[in-house]
Amino acid sequence: MQTLANLNSEIHSFGSVSKERREAYTAEIKKTFTENTLKAFGKVFLLGAGTSYAAVLAAREAFRLLTSWSGEKVTAMTSSQFAYQTFDRDLKLKSLVIIVDPEGNDECAADALQRAKQFPSDVIVLTSVRKSAAAQSADYVIDLSGLTDSFGDVLTYTDVYTALLTFALELGLAQGAIDQKAYNLNLNAYDEYVADSLSYMGINEHAVQAAAAEIREKVRNYETIGTAADYASAWLARSVIYREIGRVTTVEESEDYLHVNALNVEPDGFATFIFAAHDNCAYDRTLRTVLTPLMYGRTVVVVTDGSKSEWPKGAHVLKVPDSVCPAVKPLLMFVPAAQVIALL
Repeated sequence: MQTLANLNSEIHSFGSVSKERREAYTAEIKKTFTENTLKAFGKVFLLGAGTSYAAVLAAREAFRLLTSWSGEKVTAMTSSQFAYQTFDRDLKLKSLVIIVDPEGNDECAADALQRAKQFPSDVIVLTSVRKSAAAQSADYVIDLSGLTDSFGDVLTYTDVYTALLTFALELGLAQGAIDQKAYNLNLNAYDEYVADSLSYMGINEHAVQAAAAEIREKVRNYETIGTAADYASAWLARSVIYREIGRVTTVEESEDYLHVNALNVEPDGFATFIFAAHDNCAYDRTLRTVLTPLMYGRTVVVVTDGSKSEWPKGAHVLKVPDSVCPAVKPLLMFVPAAQVIALL
């Protein structure tokens, strides 16, 4: 119970400074980049490791929604993948490489930067350690807040995603992909979504307790499921389980899970976390996906801003607030799942 109290306190602490952090990132980005500089950036590679990788997965969708780049021009990958597994042909055109290295200790960040510098590229490093090897060699550095360790490292995720979302908004505005009205709408939606998410933490209290009780009673393994931006929340939940419980956890894309999941060894020994925003392109399919783990007798926890009545009986449905701006949703979509994990 103390762990849950710690998590709740940390999320509320983020809520108390979220607007301040967002405004600080906006000011820093405007100071660092001119409108013409933003317009000139090429194909985007978003790089991170660990918790930061979850943030770049979510940011990929934000860039797709808010900038003039289609999904195929925005790639999210780990720093090591970029450093050692990219093909030269994919890097010949000018690119923007954004490396997220909050604590300056990603061993592959410097290698990723050196790989980028072999080709026409602009490199931005997001970090709280300007003396890191990657930051010292980057074209631009955006200072992260350097938040202290938290339950499952979730405060690092929220801070990094706030910075990346803010950059996507500034980029989209400079490109003309969004106008000032849409820009302001997203800023307001961010603040409203944070406030609403804090309220929903209390609304979900009994459902969180029930899901955790069932998991403690019979679960030995874990799996998390999501698509597009919801996949980032699923990936973060897996990371939190690893950090806080130390159990093996699979992360699945909803469509893949629906078609290929055939595991039937002690099937009721799994807890399945499903993340599904109602405006996700795979929402209807995810409503069908949930039937599979329920059929196996698994404990199913659904995190959604959709209607509880849409989900089948037997699933623990935890509500999060809706938002008129989909790009803000990955910021705190993970919270109900983290609350359940905090009770295990």
